[in-house]
Amino acid sequence: MELFEYILLMLAAVSLSNLVNRFIPSLSVPIIQIVLGMALTWLPLHFELELNPELFLLLFIAPLLFNDGRLADKVALWKLKKPILLLALGLVFLTVGVLGYFLHWLLPVLPLAAAFALAAALAPTDAIAVGALEQSENPPSDDADS
Repeated sequence: MELFEYILLMLAAVSLSNLVNRFIPSLSVPIIQIVLGMALTWLPLHFELELNPELFLLLFIAPLLFNDGRLADKVALWKLKKPILLLALGLVFLTVGVLGYFLHWLLPVLPLAAAFALAAALAPTDAIAVGALEQSENPPSDDADS
């Protein structure tokens, strides 16, 4: 019963975040949801929820990725493929190289391969590519050359 109440509380928070976003469209939905999540922690509720990581990936991450892929502007993605790939791949490799050598220099007992593995776990991936799309509201058109 406690899990059912927890799910209802989370659904109410998501619905409230969409309602707030409708009246204040300048605030992004994730920011509203973070604030509502923080407000939920101040309620005198004592939920102990242990969620299996595989179940979390299946229930939350997979639908979010599917929805983002379905709603993505394919034309803008194709037009911006070069900056997206440069940011997504180039910045990851740059971060792994710099941070890997820095971690190995900082902790000499850490093997270089382990330092690179730790740096790869910390390297930015999808957020950079999405940020590139968000910053370019007007993608460069091919008509500018003519």
